[in-house]
Amino acid sequence: MYKKGITLARVVDPKGKKIGYSHPLPEPYPEEISRIRYDQISKNGLDFAYHLECLDDTDKLKHYPDIIADTKTFYTRYFYKHDSPSLGLIITNIDSTRLVFKNSIPLILQMGPQRRKVALAQRAVFFDQNQNETIYKIIHDLEAQIISIPPRSNQRSKTIEASLGFSKSYPFPTRTPAFSELGYKKRSTDRIISRREILTSGLFNKVGKYPRRIIGLGSMPPVTGWRDTLVTAAIAYMPCFIPRNSIFAFDIERRISLANKAKSTIDQLKIPPAEKERVNRNIGASIGIDVEEEIKVAKKLYEKAGIRLFRIYTIGSDKRVIDMAQALRAEFGDTIEIFVGQIADKNQALRLISPKIRVDALVFGHGGGQQCTSAINGMAITTVEDVYNVVTDPVFNSTSVIVEGGIDRSIGTALIMGIDCCLGNQKMVHGTIETGDLFFQHLNGKVCQPYPGSASPVTQLIESEDENIRQKRSDASGRTYNPEGKPGFMYLEKKANSMSFWINEYLSYAARTLADLGVKNISELRNIIKNEKTDLLRIMSEKTQYMADAYGNH
Repeated sequence: MYKKGITLARVVDPKGKKIGYSHPLPEPYPEEISRIRYDQISKNGLDFAYHLECLDDTDKLKHYPDIIADTKTFYTRYFYKHDSPSLGLIITNIDSTRLVFKNSIPLILQMGPQRRKVALAQRAVFFDQNQNETIYKIIHDLEAQIISIPPRSNQRSKTIEASLGFSKSYPFPTRTPAFSELGYKKRSTDRIISRREILTSGLFNKVGKYPRRIIGLGSMPPVTGWRDTLVTAAIAYMPCFIPRNSIFAFDIERRISLANKAKSTIDQLKIPPAEKERVNRNIGASIGIDVEEEIKVAKKLYEKAGIRLFRIYTIGSDKRVIDMAQALRAEFGDTIEIFVGQIADKNQALRLISPKIRVDALVFGHGGGQQCTSAINGMAITTVEDVYNVVTDPVFNSTSVIVEGGIDRSIGTALIMGIDCCLGNQKMVHGTIETGDLFFQHLNGKVCQPYPGSASPVTQLIESEDENIRQKRSDASGRTYNPEGKPGFMYLEKKANSMSFWINEYLSYAARTLADLGVKNISELRNIIKNEKTDLLRIMSEKTQYMADAYGNH
């Protein structure tokens, strides 16, 4: 995958001693460069594109700062600049057995100048798509309620109930379908519908307290542990959350610094001052459920980093989830937004929207992640059932319903069901310049970056660098306690040099759904769901799921 003998950046130890070099990925075809239309890209877009840690915020495509390799007791971290709060690439002995090594260090790959040029063009266009007068007006009109999003219709669906196994003799769920098993019926229309128009301006909703995109980033360290991923999501009005796992678990100052570095980068962008405030509020932070400790963490994030969006991120289902949410609301009142998830069931959700707590969003999806093994013991993954229970109940109409994990390309179906937003992780960023432009080579020949689950053995090893956490993560023999997740990798795809590609791809799936139903935005979608006399949803057989892909030319 790399050209032998050609090197880019030095790899150095923390004292600056050279221990190796990085090597270039294959450059794009010349025609890929020739297709870039710089005359249609704004100067502001290009300015945003170059704000990357791997470029040291310069306009030098051939500038490759040193890569620091810092070896700790249980892991080695590769990153730029000693003061960078971003995650970097982290490998443990568990990961290293799957990677190619060169001169005793992992083979490190980076984008060459021409591939960087493609990535920066994608980023510049993305900025122009999301920072313009049309989008500003949509955000303003939604916030001022000049444009309104109708509440969910709360209609029951025979299709969903059939997929859940409801029957006349037993009107309760007996099956656990995935979202991909549900589809929708296309409708004809006399209107002229533009998918591109929907993609750029129709996919906004009220998510939490504010207008935002219908997709966001979750709380996984390899995803939102980077300054540049947070900034890129925020300028597109996507909610995103600074992680609480991995190296962030034992370093609250790193979380504070990451938030402040992201906001400082946004402050340098050529965005109107009022819009910068709307962009910054999309950057949130994840916290746990140890009430006494996590309130201290939340106070620091609130005071030192200006965080006003919090997510209680846990797979736990005991009373501490309720206690933590209540403590947050009591401490900060309505000056903050509270997102909670993953939600265990409707009973927990009802307690979270009670008058004393009033959470702004409920996040569903326990057990449906790509690295998650929480359901390996036989726990049913009941996301469709849990979401259906709340979207059909009007008591939740003032609370955002979010799904994380298990949606994939079925986001349109989920919107028809009544969700407000979908959080993505690996699928939104994998193999892109915003995650540091640092890559390893897997033994399978693919270019990759580590992607361990938040509660995987790899993450627990990393967190065990802290002596206090080590006591919680492992027993005296050094074995980790009941990990819920497995080690993994996310892979580079040459077409997607920037995460903007993946964000637009998943937004385009939703845009197709709206176009297929003859509507231009979420408001119109909610209205046709309310007024439609027939159920728009269908149960998809395995054969029709297979036929939905381009199955004839593999």
